[in-house]
Amino acid sequence: MGIERKINEFTNEEKLLVKKIDVFVNRLKKKEIIVTTDIDGVDVGTHGKARQWFNEVHKTHYEPSQFTEAYIMVEWAKKLGIKEYKAYIIGLFNGQEVMTNALPESGSLLLHKFLRNKGVNIPRVSARPNYTRDFTLAWYKEWMPWVDEKDIYMDTGKEINPWFKVQTIKNLGAKYHLEDYPGDAEKIAANTSATVVLIPQVWNKDYYPTHNRIIRIPDIGLPKVLAAFFAMVDIEVPD
Repeated sequence: MGIERKINEFTNEEKLLVKKIDVFVNRLKKKEIIVTTDIDGVDVGTHGKARQWFNEVHKTHYEPSQFTEAYIMVEWAKKLGIKEYKAYIIGLFNGQEVMTNALPESGSLLLHKFLRNKGVNIPRVSARPNYTRDFTLAWYKEWMPWVDEKDIYMDTGKEINPWFKVQTIKNLGAKYHLEDYPGDAEKIAANTSATVVLIPQVWNKDYYPTHNRIIRIPDIGLPKVLAAFFAMVDIEVPD
């Protein structure tokens, strides 16, 4: 009764959104459309954990607002005089400490619990190097244990490989892909038929897409991944 009362109190706009979400989720269940998602910066908050670890180890005080580019930490390491600073930061990001202890990105746990309850699981497609696979699986086992290992796509190589991500999204026939990094978004849009929905992050807030199938979501206070999901719903199921 309580749920019915709450639904009856929805505005017409909210009721329409609920109907549109139902249509979208049913299309996902029937495999009429495929949605893929990146891992870092979309499901997993590796950037936040990496910044925290860097600050603790090097006694620095970088704030989340200073993460203005996805690889800005390379510059932070360079300023400290760290040798092989780029390799150092790549190792930090892809290390067990960061990958297994990062928190879920804003809204990701809520969205994927909702989809799991609807019988939908979205493939994860990452450019992470293969040696991080065990860390990746450990994270999902802790935070989203319903995600099947076979639905986590990672390259077999030892280096970060965005082109693996591009080819996998193409092979899966994804209509939409959730992404955080502008550079990868450009590659995906140019080389697949997917519409790329950018999760609002500090490192992409000043980015303006050059491709008409890259949708940049403004940060309007909603949980980030939910905002991207609603954007996909609006595109796929117009009023």
